[in-house]
Amino acid sequence: MSSSLDAWPKGVMTRRASIVFQIATLGTVAMFASAPTPFYRIYQDHWHLSPVMVTTVFSAYALNLLVALHLLSPSACQLSSQAWQSRRSACR
Repeated sequence: MSSSLDAWPKGVMTRRASIVFQIATLGTVAMFASAPTPFYRIYQDHWHLSPVMVTTVFSAYALNLLVALHLLSPSACQLSSQAWQSRRSACR
């Protein structure tokens, strides 16, 4: 007796699972993108930083995050394109 799961090639998510995964991923990124922010007040008190210096540290973090996303986006596009190609070939 075969189940409905046998119809999908191994390693391929359903549309609903894909959407849930994307929402979870975006939520996780949004949560952790602001994670260091509460620590800046502690750093300011501990190291006696001025408000301008705390702003500089935060902007450096944000800038580095954007640079990392920009540098990693080509490899992410390549990986998603390869996954799409393999899914198309698996469905034939």
